[in-house]
This record gives sequence, C-alpha cells and structure tokens, in this order.
Amino acid sequence: MHATYANPEHADVLVTWDEDRAPMLVSADDPMLEGVEIVPYVPDQGGDAPGPRYVPVHVVRERLEGGGLWDDMAEALISRPAMMLKVLTLAEGIASDDPDATELLTAIGADPAEILAP
Repeated sequence: MHATYANPEHADVLVTWDEDRAPMLVSADDPMLEGVEIVPYVPDQGGDAPGPRYVPVHVVRERLEGGGLWDDMAEALISRPAMMLKVLTLAEGIASDDPDATELLTAIGADPAEILAP
C-alpha cells in the first residue's frame, strides 16, 4: 500500500496498491493508514505533456452565479441526470478540456474558456 496526500491543502490521502486494485481517497486519520508512511504530494515534473487542469466545482458555480447562469445550469443538469451525477461525484473538479462540460456550458450561453479558466 502507498499513501500520498492527494491535495497539499487538505487532509485527504490517496491510497494506491501495487496489485490491481483501484485507488481510493481516505481521510488522513483513517485506521487503515495506521503504520503507513504518508508521503507529501509532489506534482510530476516530467517532460510529458501535462494532464488536464481541473477547476473545482464550487469555482464553476461561483462563476456561473456571477454571470447569472446558475439557474440555467441547474435546469440543464436536471434534464441530463447522468451528467448531474457525474458532476456531483467529481473528486478533482471539472477538467478544463472535458468535451461534455464544454458542450453544456455552450448550450446555456456560457463561455467555456472563461468558466473553466485557471
């Protein structure tokens, strides 16, 4: 088992295994971590292309509220239950390059580049 702080600003820990098990996010005080060294989160500094940038859902909500589009987003999500469930379960936020998010934002009259900006 390997444990890494998933986000340096929070006490959540990402637990991974060498064997073929899905990673899981747990609280740093979870008993399963007893005796396990939790290493600090260190962003990958490799030369590979960076992965997607994530925008926290609360930031997207605040930007939509500021533009008077939050009610439109709520209606759009209600009409798309699968997407609403996806949004409600996002751990890292909304990927800035997510085609579904871009399509939905465009459909309600929002500028995806502005709403999903860093």
